[in-house]
Amino acid sequence: MVSPARGMLLALVVLATAAASAQVPAGVSLPSITTPLPQTRLSVVRPTTLSLEGPIDADTYIVGPGDVFTVSIGGSVPRQASVTVSADGRLVVPEAGSFVIAGRSLARVRMEIQAALQRRYANVTADIALASPRTFYVHVSGLVPEPGRKLVPAVARVEEALVEASGQSLYDLAQYNRDASSLGETRWPALRNVRIESRMGAVRTVDLMRYLATGELAANPYLADGDRIHVPSFEPLAEGVVVAGAVDRPGSYDARPGDTALSLIEMSSGMMAQGRIARVRRIRPGAPDADVSIAEAASLDIQPRDQVYAVPANPEAARAVATGAVRYPGLYPIVRGQTTLAQLVDMAGGLREDALPRAAYLERPVVRLDEADAQQSSAEETTLPDVSVDADLLEGLFGRQFYARQTAATPRVSLRPEEALQGQQRVLLYEGDRLVVPFDYGLIRVYGRVLGTGFVPFVEGEQAGQYVERAGGRAAGAASIYVIDAATGQLTEGEDQPVRRGDAVFVNSRPSPDTPEFANLALQERRDQREDLRDRRQARFQFVQSVVGIIGTLATLVVAYSALQ
Repeated sequence: MVSPARGMLLALVVLATAAASAQVPAGVSLPSITTPLPQTRLSVVRPTTLSLEGPIDADTYIVGPGDVFTVSIGGSVPRQASVTVSADGRLVVPEAGSFVIAGRSLARVRMEIQAALQRRYANVTADIALASPRTFYVHVSGLVPEPGRKLVPAVARVEEALVEASGQSLYDLAQYNRDASSLGETRWPALRNVRIESRMGAVRTVDLMRYLATGELAANPYLADGDRIHVPSFEPLAEGVVVAGAVDRPGSYDARPGDTALSLIEMSSGMMAQGRIARVRRIRPGAPDADVSIAEAASLDIQPRDQVYAVPANPEAARAVATGAVRYPGLYPIVRGQTTLAQLVDMAGGLREDALPRAAYLERPVVRLDEADAQQSSAEETTLPDVSVDADLLEGLFGRQFYARQTAATPRVSLRPEEALQGQQRVLLYEGDRLVVPFDYGLIRVYGRVLGTGFVPFVEGEQAGQYVERAGGRAAGAASIYVIDAATGQLTEGEDQPVRRGDAVFVNSRPSPDTPEFANLALQERRDQREDLRDRRQARFQFVQSVVGIIGTLATLVVAYSALQ
């Protein structure tokens, strides 16, 4: 067992050995062993959570008030101190001195302080590191929702300051102009010409839209203490440049000095957009159009009010959907105006055994109807019909409105389904077309003024009235019964009409004020009937008057002739 006296002696020996391990320059004295070390040298450095893009670049990071450094000194008993740059830009390192470091790069600061530490502790490893970057204020003005002074970290880029000033992401801020335009705003944020002025007066402009498209960090630089950020505005009609065609984000953008057609395409679609664009067309008011290849687009200058149109390298590339009772439903590539419906079915693996081909149909987006109709000129090709079914057979305005409310209308291409699926009818496909092949569930839809609206089992040879009876019979206010052909969508009146697989049975309604809308329709229909009756009576009265007048004239002529005789 070691006595207290011997233990204290052993501790003094160890401390003396540790102190002797450092060569102290002449004239410099170490603190007494019995003297407590300064509080700064004994403080615990706690790690801070900070999101970074990677290690801070010591050559570009500028040190300022609030930065926290860690000073480490090796030896038998390593020591560590946490020191902060003061408000006047000084860093006081215990036993090494005071250093004015604000406004200097991190690399130069580390070099200077490490040299001072090595002079102080010649045989001991000494180092200094940036432990926690500071925060500082920048000033945001211009067309942003919340301008003013914003607190940002020292590793912040321009994007973060604008996010603080808008309460939304940079992409949402870029869309702010589109939303504001619908509210009558005439000026949009000019995010391609954001102005940054430093405390020393140096000015630069950055293109944040290019950063969003390409990820180019030079277009979204780091900020410095006290930077002033200004988001100017522009009027899209008078000062904007329109970018359209095969780009990711078409629209109007503020012009930037030195713009070319290529820089605008990269700004709106990224660096890889060139691979899918063949030519670029520039439209300028009062000047001939310019049409160049994508390789020449870098030499095509751009100015406000120009329009840049990117012509795709493969303009016929498109997609169509096959869904329902096909073996492999999904989205398939097609050639616009060349791929046929039968080829789409082949790509989808063909029809399933439980498919109902006669009820298949092809949906086409409304925005594509005119384009497809204009391109289909061959007599062998299908044409686009009126998308509404033949509801003229229904009783009056109310009946047609009731049918429209009960039946979902979908833009469809006119085709003979079974022939089109087999290639006997040549149906060309376009972007967004959607082939729907229903399953044959052996059911018939019965709806309208029916007590039991829904589906009933299909029975070969049954007529429309029998399906209505099996669905519960007619409801109050029921009118005529119609069969809707699954292949053509045409209506045929009569409860004795035969029903085939996939057809639907619809029971129309007599005018009834079930809802305010229907009540208004019923009133309108009665008003129209009264006006029609009044018009017929007026026409009949005028006809009678004309006949009477003619008879009177003839009688007068006869009397006059008799008198002459």
